[in-house]
Amino acid sequence: NYYYKQFGNLKIKNNVSLPNGIPRSTIIYGDNEELVERYLYNDGGRIINITEREQVRVRLIAYQLYKKYCAIGSEWEINISYETRGRLTAKLHNFNEWMSAKKKSIQMWELAQLFEDSKHEMYRLLRHSFARFKRNDEFEKIRTYYTKKIEAQLKAEEEKKANQQPKGDPEAYRPLEDQPSNQVERVHGNKISVDGNDVEEELVDGMDIVL
Repeated sequence: NYYYKQFGNLKIKNNVSLPNGIPRSTIIYGDNEELVERYLYNDGGRIINITEREQVRVRLIAYQLYKKYCAIGSEWEINISYETRGRLTAKLHNFNEWMSAKKKSIQMWELAQLFEDSKHEMYRLLRHSFARFKRNDEFEKIRTYYTKKIEAQLKAEEEKKANQQPKGDPEAYRPLEDQPSNQVERVHGNKISVDGNDVEEELVDGMDIVL
């Protein structure tokens, strides 16, 4: 999503939003700063900008994803076409070449789109599997369970909001400017009559202070 917002020429075929709370990939979110520093080839000690550092980091991630999911015989080999796998293999099969300084010219949007064909093919396969699953009785049980769970959560939130509302006489919460001010009827001596009630006031320098 970050690169989708940054580069207008990205072509994302299936933008999949993952729910909160699922485990995060150690390949993508893990600490690989040591390898990033190594493949920046910064022996001269020059200042490295953020884009260049990120480009190296993404190349490392791309290779690790390829080795785990796309390489022939990999641990979690995905079901993609011969052509798609061949294009990835041609680019990523040699780690040293892929991480060499010659690859610094690869644009970030190209890296962000590297696995897009693989994603699209996997999405199509999953879509057919999901369509079959929807015809299963287990799917209706799961849908009913989560529908009730969501309804209970919404009801709990509504009750919580209702309990947070101020209680008592609604008139007590009227803005002060809406309440009528008392009228001073008469002043005599050191007494002030307010709405017919005499209130003692102190004299300061011989003058009445009315607040």
